[in-house]
Amino acid sequence: MKSYIGKSRKAIFHPIMLVVFCAAFCILSLSSIAASQSAEDLIFIVFGGIEISEIADNLNFLAVAKWFLLLSPLLLSVGYSISKEMTEMSPYVIPRHASYKRWWQIKMGHLLAMCFLYCFLGFLIVQVMFFIVRGNLSILFNRSFFLLWLLCIVHLFLLCMLMLVSYTVTRSQAFSVSITLGLEGLTLIEGLLSPGKAKFMPGTWGMYLQSASNNPQRGFNIIAVALIQSSVILIFFFLVPIWMKRNGTASVKSL
Repeated sequence: MKSYIGKSRKAIFHPIMLVVFCAAFCILSLSSIAASQSAEDLIFIVFGGIEISEIADNLNFLAVAKWFLLLSPLLLSVGYSISKEMTEMSPYVIPRHASYKRWWQIKMGHLLAMCFLYCFLGFLIVQVMFFIVRGNLSILFNRSFFLLWLLCIVHLFLLCMLMLVSYTVTRSQAFSVSITLGLEGLTLIEGLLSPGKAKFMPGTWGMYLQSASNNPQRGFNIIAVALIQSSVILIFFFLVPIWMKRNGTASVKSL
């Protein structure tokens, strides 16, 4: 676990990535702070996604843009770190890690730690921005707060894993980014345009404000969504190393 945190810390706190993360969270905070009565409100606006009440006759492009601004910096960091490792270290995957399975387990731990650190960094920046603008802080750690982080981290982890899987198999940055953001964007927009389908669209599953905890009548079931996403993660976790061992990958096929 220590190695996972160490590698993830290097990726998250890379100078360029750190500037990108800080800029993204500052923009998200400043664009939402007027609608926030407290620091807790701001956290839920920044990380909670799009309110179901916002889904009306017209698509809220600003809300969609904010959601992708939250997701994109981490995906950018993951894509950069994966590309760098695959390009520079692919000849050493087996000698260094002994097996594809071991390498894959390390990458999964690395991604999960990155998601935690990214959200934690965002939390700190949002709090600092609220304090600078409003001059006070007030955070209540309750059940809703826990569910907010659970949904956000699990969804981020799933997107990062999808990007890693697609890049590992194809070694195509364009494809891995397109398939990840494309699936997220298409299912999100479909859910926003068709409120009755929103709870079934994976693009909304990282949003606490779309959940039944926030809107019991129209929101998705958090337990069901968490189980579905966790099941997909487990399928990738166990099957990808098997596929890699049998077929090799575009990245390490010479081994």
